[in-house]
Amino acid sequence: MSTIATVDHSLVWITRSGAGEEKLITCGDDTDGRCIGKYIASSNQFTSHRLYDCDVYSRLNYAIASNPTQSNVYWTASTSAIYRIGLDPPPSKTHAPLTLLAGDESENGCLDAPFGAGSRFDGILTLLPSSTGDFLLVADGTNNKIRRVNTTTGATTTAADIREPRSIVFAPVGSLVRSGVIDTPDTTLFVAHAKGSILQIDVNANGVAVNSVFGGGWVLLSDEQYSFRGLVCTKSGLLIASSSHVKRKCVLVIDPVTSRAITLAGERSSRRTGEPLRCQSIDGALNGIGQIKSPTRLSLSANEQSLYLIDNEHLRCIALPADSLLKEELLLDVR
Repeated sequence: MSTIATVDHSLVWITRSGAGEEKLITCGDDTDGRCIGKYIASSNQFTSHRLYDCDVYSRLNYAIASNPTQSNVYWTASTSAIYRIGLDPPPSKTHAPLTLLAGDESENGCLDAPFGAGSRFDGILTLLPSSTGDFLLVADGTNNKIRRVNTTTGATTTAADIREPRSIVFAPVGSLVRSGVIDTPDTTLFVAHAKGSILQIDVNANGVAVNSVFGGGWVLLSDEQYSFRGLVCTKSGLLIASSSHVKRKCVLVIDPVTSRAITLAGERSSRRTGEPLRCQSIDGALNGIGQIKSPTRLSLSANEQSLYLIDNEHLRCIALPADSLLKEELLLDVR
């Protein structure tokens, strides 16, 4: 595991049109205002650009997502407003213009609307773009909802009622889930929430179906050990989740069909003594496992060889084992 830079809160992979080069985009605060950072994997460089002027140094739980078909990034300047940022041309080092897509930075609430400025959110935690880029799914945490936002008009509707959604990700086409093989994009998603569970949500003509694939669903169990903050899905359908619970500060790999899980990196605290218990990584390469203190946002490189995470305001990189090895180790279910 290596530390790339000191950043804040959120991250996402984005491929700039025309360049064909993967870049990791982060956002957060510095002492002068709200910023956007860029890590270029091919050259191992990290640079920061001023994104938005702000008079107060505010440490907010930003969310950021990229449109897969356009050179736009969507960003939450607060927990109640979503902005659209154009990255062609790249933002200047002094200021980048923002266009309000949905919500209101100064007013929280829960309101669907046919236009962006009329909608209200409260506690936005994750933005998830569709495969075509025509809509965003929003984890609206305080409102206990998954919202759907049109990326052109900002029109907002409620997709599902889900308690305390933290992070959301679509199941890729061709992957196996409990309801079968995914053959239509953007119809099945996984939701990680603060109570240590991961849910599978199927949205189809018959409505919304909810199933628990890990943990106790919505029930707060007495032996709860996880509080999920980040969630990504490999092309084969394996889930990778980060937990920042006081008992389990770790990164898990989870099979959503069998609910088996293994600890990829992190540490576990003993309930009796509070002392950290070391967890060996499955590839033996992560010697500094105890360095993970508070893992939150996750991002997976396109070749699935690198997992990036925000950990206690550091951008870190974990070299992932091959998918076949992950599946073999999942048979052992070692957490």
